[in-house]
Amino acid sequence: MIKSGLAEKLKPLSGKVLFDTRDEHDIDSFHAQYEVKEELGRGLTSIVCKCVDRFTDEKYAVKIIDLNQNCDLDVEDSIVSEVSALSRLPQHPNVTALIKVFSTNANVYIVLELAPNGELFDYVNQFAVLSEKVAANLFRQLLLGLHHLHYHDIVHRDIKMENVLMNEKLGIKLTDFGFAKRLEPGAALHDLCGTLSYIAPEMIRSELGSNLAGYGKEVDMWACGVLLYTLLMGQPPFHHPTKLSLMRQIQECRYDRKSDTWLRLSDSVRGLIAGLLQVDVKKRITAEQALQHPWIKHDDFRDVTRHTTGKRKFRQVVYLALFVVSIRSRARATLISSNGGNQLQLIREHNAMPYHIKEVRAVMDDIAFTIYGHWVQREDPTRRAMMFRHRRRNRSHSRTFSLNE
Repeated sequence: MIKSGLAEKLKPLSGKVLFDTRDEHDIDSFHAQYEVKEELGRGLTSIVCKCVDRFTDEKYAVKIIDLNQNCDLDVEDSIVSEVSALSRLPQHPNVTALIKVFSTNANVYIVLELAPNGELFDYVNQFAVLSEKVAANLFRQLLLGLHHLHYHDIVHRDIKMENVLMNEKLGIKLTDFGFAKRLEPGAALHDLCGTLSYIAPEMIRSELGSNLAGYGKEVDMWACGVLLYTLLMGQPPFHHPTKLSLMRQIQECRYDRKSDTWLRLSDSVRGLIAGLLQVDVKKRITAEQALQHPWIKHDDFRDVTRHTTGKRKFRQVVYLALFVVSIRSRARATLISSNGGNQLQLIREHNAMPYHIKEVRAVMDDIAFTIYGHWVQREDPTRRAMMFRHRRRNRSHSRTFSLNE
């Protein structure tokens, strides 16, 4: 059973962060020390909530895993991996700190440092793309946190925007160590895990049996390349509805290098992305090398937003004026063609539900795509749907992948 085996596997942590209390109401239990507040997020196997220390009023995040609903060895291994990696890792400003772990017969409570501003994914979702200046600041912090992990021989294996949290002043923290492994010198890993669009080619080859040597820390650097590309381009470099086609794209490193958005980027950051998205592991740059790259070290970037803000605002004003004129002219045309119908009722319908009118909807879509054409392209229905999405979807937690699914 997971409940008894988990305590044994976590036993080496006793006296550090682990509190093994069988009774939920014990004086040393989680609920005796912390008060659970609102929910922050939800995955396949856990719920993350804000919690407050009853004695100090300090705010933390707690990951709660219900062992009755998750009696699975994969869940057990994920808990052990996360707790083991974080408990052995010295604290770093760009890595989420582990505070305490409470293990009971029913639940595991992992108390973590709180990042109050949510995921990097949510921050990026507010914009079409980030300027190079903002992206460089965020990416440098990610590299610092990842270099700290690699220096202590830990591979994260699930670097993605949802696993990067944000605090005040655009500070970031790397989190979710469910797939993390400590990698001894000379050792290698072989299992396919993480988030499919971020996994490295050698991880796929290892699963297919064509890479018997396995893989190492380099998979995190590939994922960093995917993340940086997404920050600057507004879309991931590798995306396809079918899993096999997506993996083929990754193995062949086929991504958009011809669009206007890509060509507007500085040569420096395009070189950095190329160095990270390198199929040959020996040629792929490390976290330490990336931190020395001119784009990171010397702010060698093109701040597109700073130079084009005035022009973009003027364009938006012009398009807004054209939009208003178009609506009025189409409304007049509709009223004239009504042949003496209830004109007042038609005007009210135009005012209350303009997007429900086919002609008006066409104008609105056309202007929207003109303004955001660098992000949402007409020929891609997936990105078009994303632009007009108003409700946030529940994103599933990362999981291991099987090629037989």
